[in-house]
Amino acid sequence: MMETRKYQCETMLEALQRIQAELGPDAIVLSAREIPMGPVWNVWRKKGVEVVAAPPLNSQPAQSSQTRSVLRRSADGAGIEFEEQPPEIEWVGGQPAFPPGEKTASSQPQRWSPPHLSRAEIRAAQKPAAPAVIAETVKEPENQPADHPPAVEAEVQLLPVSLQRIQQRLLDQGVEAEFVRRTLQRLNQTLGAAMLKEESLCLRYVQEVLAADLRLPAPGALRLPGRWVSLVGASGSGKTSTTAKLALLYSQHLGKKVVWVCADTIRTGAIAEARAYTDALNIPLRLVYQPQDIQIIADEMQEVDVFLVDTAGFNPCREEPLAELGELLSQIPQRVTWLVASALTRESDLRQISAALGVFRLNGMIFTRMDETLTFGSVYNFARQTPYPLRYFAYGKETAGKFQAAEASRLSAALFGKGWNQD
Repeated sequence: MMETRKYQCETMLEALQRIQAELGPDAIVLSAREIPMGPVWNVWRKKGVEVVAAPPLNSQPAQSSQTRSVLRRSADGAGIEFEEQPPEIEWVGGQPAFPPGEKTASSQPQRWSPPHLSRAEIRAAQKPAAPAVIAETVKEPENQPADHPPAVEAEVQLLPVSLQRIQQRLLDQGVEAEFVRRTLQRLNQTLGAAMLKEESLCLRYVQEVLAADLRLPAPGALRLPGRWVSLVGASGSGKTSTTAKLALLYSQHLGKKVVWVCADTIRTGAIAEARAYTDALNIPLRLVYQPQDIQIIADEMQEVDVFLVDTAGFNPCREEPLAELGELLSQIPQRVTWLVASALTRESDLRQISAALGVFRLNGMIFTRMDETLTFGSVYNFARQTPYPLRYFAYGKETAGKFQAAEASRLSAALFGKGWNQD
């Protein structure tokens, strides 16, 4: 009679590691399904996986103390590496089925959450393959099209069909080609043959890997980051409407005393726009015509919880507006400075803006107009490569709502068509 063992883990990778360690690399996986983890009374339980496996039919179960694990932690502890070529695990009884996630009592639309991968596992999945392996498998094709680099097109033929389609989607979205190549090549080596045949399952793992490479603030940091919050960005980035959304969040939802500090007093209609927002939100408005006005406002309104500073839009190609912005920010005590950028901005322009404003020690980013585009590669590339954590996503013209704390999974899902214009 076949001996079976049941493994309940947070991720499929963790379950496969345990199976290899306890039953050996030739173990047989009988079934796999997604299950809720944690106490049964907890409505918000995390998703996990339950895998049923058996030892090889012609051998005894391997003991963990006597078996050399195929997967192991790297020497620096930051990732996972293979001790030898990972064997394919045989799936008995068809492909592993993952039912839809459980519904929760929430007024918000429910979205699927990919299985959790630790950052160490994901970083390991993004490490480039050894040069020797690439040299043996990649051949330089002739007459390459100019759309993608030759190395990317050559390795498309080495990936299974499921990953080829995902790769093409990411390239069409404008995600950095080399990053896509590294990520999918490592996943191709990490996931089992049965998993690679299921495009939906591969997509879930890819989205989780992409999301984990984004920087988010520490838990709780979104509630009240500081007493002085300054919003900076290029002209037309949406700073004023974002200031209104933040004022609504802090004043009505968090119950804080908020003052709108308008430093954009040169632009035509800027003061009238700010006054219309503050009258609607029933919060004070203070105008700043010169940097010294900041200290006067701080002295007069010491009981205020949050000062939201709406700065003037600047031209990153000119030094004078940047110098004026720096003079203003230098007067703000213990400020938190957030970059506001439109999702429609080209990646090269985002880098130029970031380079110009980097001297002001930015603490985070807010992307606006997320519902006005179907292409998010520029946003993803910029968010992945800059040191500033994502803070909020803004979309829609309504002040109330259409403003959410940044979720890495939401941005990674948008690369595959689940954008904000579907709300």
